[in-house]
Amino acid sequence: MTVAVDHSCLRRDALAILLPDCKSPEEQDLRNRLLVARDVATANLGEVYGHARHLNLMIVETAGAFVFAPASLDELRLAVRHCRNLIRCAAGAELLGCA
Repeated sequence: MTVAVDHSCLRRDALAILLPDCKSPEEQDLRNRLLVARDVATANLGEVYGHARHLNLMIVETAGAFVFAPASLDELRLAVRHCRNLIRCAAGAELLGCA
């Protein structure tokens, strides 16, 4: 017997618990992206050094400052864009071996 599990439904329910005060699906999506960026950058901290580590710390600080704070959609969009750019820079620093 196989059981099909709707993971998107589980994910949505978990996000509703973590982010209960979202006013729109877009806000929930932006806050989810910030949560993911924060968690991925935190997980990378033990594996990267030098500039890449510093950039990952900046991602953790930026995403953490916005994910649960009251912010407008425009502010959340800018925070997501900033984190995305920091992730690109961190990946480049790691690939180049910048110390």
